[in-house]
Amino acid sequence: GVARLVYRYLIAAVPSHGPVFYEAVKREEHAGCSDMALRIAEKGLNVVPRYGPLWFVALRLLEKLQYRLVDLRTTISRALQVVSRELVWKVWYERAQFEARAGLLGDARVAYANAIRYCPPNLRWKIWRGSSRTELSDGHMLTARALLNRATLEVPRKTRAVVLLERSRLEEYDGKIEQAREILQMGCT
Repeated sequence: GVARLVYRYLIAAVPSHGPVFYEAVKREEHAGCSDMALRIAEKGLNVVPRYGPLWFVALRLLEKLQYRLVDLRTTISRALQVVSRELVWKVWYERAQFEARAGLLGDARVAYANAIRYCPPNLRWKIWRGSSRTELSDGHMLTARALLNRATLEVPRKTRAVVLLERSRLEEYDGKIEQAREILQMGCT
């Protein structure tokens, strides 16, 4: 109703303002109109291609609507050409996540490697943690453990507990309860 009309007006009045498109997409998605949300996102990306949050919502919608992986890859390639340098790592990270969910571990690993190349040092731990989860889901316990150990080395002190908790969960999943407890104790010091 009214909200949709307001967003239409705002898009027409200030078409170069990315957040207007973003909010309109969120509104349509909340209303259960994912197809309409994707159309608005695509229109916004054509008008304001450098607005990063719109790319990420469009990618999420493409996956939600079960578009082919080739469509996701094409959209990711478009995003990589226009997003700011600070977001390139995140686009690669999203691609790795999509590839992993599609069961394409090799392609996911390549995307994670690209994400690491572009990622600022203070955020690399997130990529190590994500790639660890991917490896674990494919049954590679040793690789997952090594990646989480790497994340522990690179995580900033204030968020160290997040990685330690993840490591503890991994050990618990592997049946090593005592080791899981020891890792949790590391977080208390």
